[in-house]
Amino acid sequence: MKFKDLLEKAIAQNNSLLCVGLDPEPQKFSKKLSIFQFNKSIIDQTSDSVCAYKPNSAFYEAQGIKGLNELKKTITYLKKNYPTIPVVLDAKRADFDPAVFTIQG
Repeated sequence: MKFKDLLEKAIAQNNSLLCVGLDPEPQKFSKKLSIFQFNKSIIDQTSDSVCAYKPNSAFYEAQGIKGLNELKKTITYLKKNYPTIPVVLDAKRADFDPAVFTIQG
């Protein structure tokens, strides 16, 4: 199925235009959870309200090979358990934190 068709189907199925970003910052959640477990919790709680999921590769790459393995687990889980919801891998490199400009003045 083409991405466009999959997205349109998910929009209609869940009556939603919400795309949930999966951008884990490990310092902001329990050390007892892996990145995958954290993502899985979000996915399972939102799957009936979204039209897509969008993991940002930079958050996973920052964790090294372990982070990339967590990204792979997340995408595999989505494709296996929620095959009608598309996954968009955000691999852009133009992001910036507005706080950087605040700090630098």
